[in-house]
Amino acid sequence: MTLTPRDEMEHFKRMLKDYKYNELKIQYYTDLLDQIAYELSGVSGVNPDKIPSGNSYNSGAKSYRWYELLDNEAEMKKKKEEFEAKNALVDRMLNFMEEEDSEFLRDAFINYKTFKQCAKAKNYGINYLYQKVDRILAKVFR
Repeated sequence: MTLTPRDEMEHFKRMLKDYKYNELKIQYYTDLLDQIAYELSGVSGVNPDKIPSGNSYNSGAKSYRWYELLDNEAEMKKKKEEFEAKNALVDRMLNFMEEEDSEFLRDAFINYKTFKQCAKAKNYGINYLYQKVDRILAKVFR
């Protein structure tokens, strides 16, 4: 089963609607990474030669916490980069469009203006705006 241009248009609309959510997640992961960096700066470095091996109960909580923080940091960076990549793709797609079309899609989908507000600002009818969205996206997804 292949994707039709209509399927791609609907997917792009969902990506536009997810843009703000992605920004919030990026900020969330940035804050977590800052917190992890702060904690890492407070945990003293670990000499790998002095880490006890085996099932020793005296393995050192600091060394375990340090490795746990490094693992969490890598995981958070990966998640943050995924959300950044999604928004970067949307930005690239919007840059391919004409300025007016890009601005309209940003207002309607990303900035959460209603179609009624967009129609009033442009002195268009609401039905015309729905058609306009389809025409704009049809130009991109031919």
